[in-house]
Amino acid sequence: MTPLIDMMFLLMATFIYSTIHMIIQRGIPVKLPEAETSLINKKNYTVISITKEGKIYFEKIPVDCNTLLKLLEEKRIQNPNVNVFINADKRALHGMVVKVLDIVRKANIFKVSFETKEKEVSSP
Repeated sequence: MTPLIDMMFLLMATFIYSTIHMIIQRGIPVKLPEAETSLINKKNYTVISITKEGKIYFEKIPVDCNTLLKLLEEKRIQNPNVNVFINADKRALHGMVVKVLDIVRKANIFKVSFETKEKEVSSP
């Protein structure tokens, strides 16, 4: 009987972990650059993703620059304190990242952060 209960707890923990992981990831999967000063503070935020090919996604929806500006302006009207996370692939062109940042500023949103992953410290 004990091994059956252990298996049930293991399955429950696996389902909870996988559900939480699916909820937290709001942008599309990209290879994020690493930073030693990465912070995890994602409350009330909007994600703009940029792939290595230069494609732009607003909350996992592919958009062009004009549509992105309109969507951001709508978000700002809904919530004047909106936070934007730019989730750019580390292989994305710098010019495209700057272009997206410029669009965010044109929408009068100034709470912008770049999403990074925490740099792994290698042991000697």
